[in-house]
Amino acid sequence: MEYYALYRKYRPQTFSEVAGQQKIKKVLINSVKNGKISHAYLFYGPKGTGKTTIAKLMAKIVNCFKLNGDDPCGECPSCISVEQKNNSDIIEIDAASNNGVEEIRAIRDKINFMPSISKYRVYIIDEVHMLSSGAFNALLKTLEEPPSHVIFILATTEYHKVPQTIISRCQCFEFERIPQTDIIEKLKTIAELEKIKIDDSSLKLIAKYSDGALRDAIGMIDKLALYTNNIITEEDFYKFRGIANEKEIDNLVLLILEGKICQLIKEIDDLFENGKDIMLLADEVMLKFRDKIMEKALSNEVDEREYIVIDIMYKSIINMKTSDNPRMFFDLGMIKCAKLYEEGPELQTNSEQITKEKILKNIPEVSKKSKKDTLPVTVREIKKSENSQTEIRINNAFATANKEILKDLKSMEIEMSRYINNKEFATYVTYLIDGEIRVVGEKNIIISLKYDSMVENANNSLENTENLFSLIYGRYFKLIFVSEEKWNKLKKDYVKNIKDGKNYTYKEEPPLINNDVEEENEVVEKAIDIFGQDLVEIQ
Repeated sequence: MEYYALYRKYRPQTFSEVAGQQKIKKVLINSVKNGKISHAYLFYGPKGTGKTTIAKLMAKIVNCFKLNGDDPCGECPSCISVEQKNNSDIIEIDAASNNGVEEIRAIRDKINFMPSISKYRVYIIDEVHMLSSGAFNALLKTLEEPPSHVIFILATTEYHKVPQTIISRCQCFEFERIPQTDIIEKLKTIAELEKIKIDDSSLKLIAKYSDGALRDAIGMIDKLALYTNNIITEEDFYKFRGIANEKEIDNLVLLILEGKICQLIKEIDDLFENGKDIMLLADEVMLKFRDKIMEKALSNEVDEREYIVIDIMYKSIINMKTSDNPRMFFDLGMIKCAKLYEEGPELQTNSEQITKEKILKNIPEVSKKSKKDTLPVTVREIKKSENSQTEIRINNAFATANKEILKDLKSMEIEMSRYINNKEFATYVTYLIDGEIRVVGEKNIIISLKYDSMVENANNSLENTENLFSLIYGRYFKLIFVSEEKWNKLKKDYVKNIKDGKNYTYKEEPPLINNDVEEENEVVEKAIDIFGQDLVEIQ
């Protein structure tokens, strides 16, 4: 006996059997009852939400010669032929594999043929966004003025890829994700009919992780029934899907909140070794922090770091989706989150990790009083106010802006990420990874950060961050960290100044170190404080 997948076996045969999409069903049924049938429809929305199913039901109901309330009668010649899958007046086309001009021209050449046993010839074009530009052009004229006996029903998961010229000629319906309650109810019905034993908690999990796609939910219960010979449990679901359970996710969140980076890394390694889906894991962690914010929102007790965690995890998920090494971005994001909650003094640079040779190679000398008075580190005594120095650096970045260098630096985030697991570097590299490089000049770089607190912390660690930056890129730059708000103002001012004919010219920063022995001693003491006694050498 031929086996049918459950989602095929239980595809709805009437509108009343369709889960969700109540508004769409009502409009379509009333349009048929009132004789106000459009010549073209466009169904769009997420996968598994009933677009193709309702398209087939619409083709069936418009051709039914004797409606039974809101559903086709199932007895007339047209209904019987549809159920037997041999109605020649209903033509289904998969645009993913039939997306050329010739296929659409073939439709255009045949649309003048009258229906054989039905009232309308209905063309259902699935995944219509896959049509080529030429095919869309060929379809356009046909959609504009089709014969009265022809109806087009287009379906797509990617509405934005359908040309506006096509959209404007269709009656459009947006399909929403199916509510979990409707999915659970449908799954219970199927489980009873198929004699599948499954507990309620497992049904809820399947509905949750199907993300509103009923087809995916039915497919999952089909596979789980084959995975276990007994009752389907939560543990079966977690193991089969490779999803971390609630306890494991709560443990990860707790380790983040406690800033326990070493334990967090070990826990992640264990989950990864057990085959857990890190994409879903990242999403669950983000949702846990979302729930924490929602719980505290009314009492105004939300910790700003909770917003930052969501932002970090969201960016990590985006990078994971496009990377050949998603694990790296997951680890990096989780560690960055834990760093927000890590207690203790600000980390200093480890003299054993940053060698004298690297610093001498990449960082310019500071004092040249004599050949013997040289420090192998960059330590500045700021003569002017911080605001004045920042303004000069911003000006210089704009004055010598170089797009080629900017492009090269932006491509090296992966190189930076290898420093994140080293506790001595993690604080400083976080500012570089979280920041967006905006302008790169010959000596200056403007980097924006999303939160003011991060800008303040970055500027407090400016020297160490500049030194680490030079080690990574092999070239020394002076960094300027600004908030997103300030960057938007700088960009606006720059455009206005250029339009007004103002030219940005390079300005030398005032000398930061003089020849006084007292000041030089202060420089030495500051260098020792930052890099350790072993790396500061007076020759």
